[in-house]
Amino acid sequence: MQGAMATQLRRCRKALLVAQTPMLIQGAMDTWAPRKWTPESLKNKFGHLSVPVELGFWNEEERRWGDYRDLYKEDVTHAGSKEYFMPHQPMLLADFIDVFMCKREDPSSRPPLIGYMAQHQGLTEVAADIPDPEYVKVQRGVDQRNLWLGPAGTVSPLHYDPYHNILAQVFGTKYIRLYAPKESSRLYPFTSNMFLRNTSQVNPEDTHTYQTWPEFQKAEFWECKLRAGEILYIPLKWWHYVRAESNSLSASFWWS
Repeated sequence: MQGAMATQLRRCRKALLVAQTPMLIQGAMDTWAPRKWTPESLKNKFGHLSVPVELGFWNEEERRWGDYRDLYKEDVTHAGSKEYFMPHQPMLLADFIDVFMCKREDPSSRPPLIGYMAQHQGLTEVAADIPDPEYVKVQRGVDQRNLWLGPAGTVSPLHYDPYHNILAQVFGTKYIRLYAPKESSRLYPFTSNMFLRNTSQVNPEDTHTYQTWPEFQKAEFWECKLRAGEILYIPLKWWHYVRAESNSLSASFWWS
């Protein structure tokens, strides 16, 4: 049985690298201890740890939460401008979970701001309990491990990374949309700022998107809902947009 499983894994690894197409993998996390985690158990076990939190305020004009794109806008530094995004705000993990994931008085209303522990590499105590998936044990191994924790509504804007990516969903559900590199010209990447050239100006789920960005509607995409216990392979330089549909914890594993 072990020999057959090893052969299957080798074939899957080869398929990931050769096919260069997204792949949804089920069953690979069945033995992971963190599959039993919840926001409450995370708070009880790791609540004393300090974490960097991204704070986003609602931008009515653009109909989205503030995110890292707002750091590099040319018109946000003058007097009287509104800050929509504050990166790396230190908080205890227990406070972050209480404020942003557990104590919403009215879940149907939009909160004044949203918090996201995004792309965090420093929680070694948490990461130690999350194993590297077998699918990433190829070539030189993992280059970077990231944790993503936040409530429903947190978003990673449409962008691509210079790595292969395994995204493992520990708990919660995320909606994900992907575009192949060949669609890049239709995705309106930023061109004036070197820090945003891997990021699209488009908000894919905005109903006004096609009016502002007409070529975007011609771009072919692949979409899925990534549920707890599932793994998504995102190939090198594939564009991806991610939105949490519930309280969510994900781990990503990058390799080049």
